[in-house]
Amino acid sequence: MAENKRIRRSRPHKLIFCVNGDEHRVIKAKIAKGKTSQQDYLLRVALDKEVVDMTELKEVARQLKLIGVNINQLAKKANQQHELSSLLDLKKIDRELEETWRQLRLSLAKLK
Repeated sequence: MAENKRIRRSRPHKLIFCVNGDEHRVIKAKIAKGKTSQQDYLLRVALDKEVVDMTELKEVARQLKLIGVNINQLAKKANQQHELSSLLDLKKIDRELEETWRQLRLSLAKLK
C-alpha cells in the first residue's frame, strides 16, 4: 500500500515562460558564468537582486583554506621546536585569518 505524501515546499508556485533560441543561449551562458542554478539566477534577476559571479569568491575561499593549512603546518613545526615567538606570531595570523573567514561567510550570507 503506497502512501500519498505531499511534499511541502517553501516555493510552491511555478512560473513557466517561453524564450527563443538566442534568448535561451544568452540566459544559459549567464547562468553558467555565474556558477549558480537556473532557479537562483532567474530569481535574482526577477527580484532585482544583485547577480554575483561566485567564481571569484570561491577562489578566495580556496586560497584562504590553503593559507590555513600552511599556518597549521608552521604552528606544528614551531610547537615541535618550542619557538614561542614564532608561535605567538602564528596565533596572531590565525586570528586574522579567522576574522577574514568570518567576513567572507557574512558576505556570502548576504548574497543568498
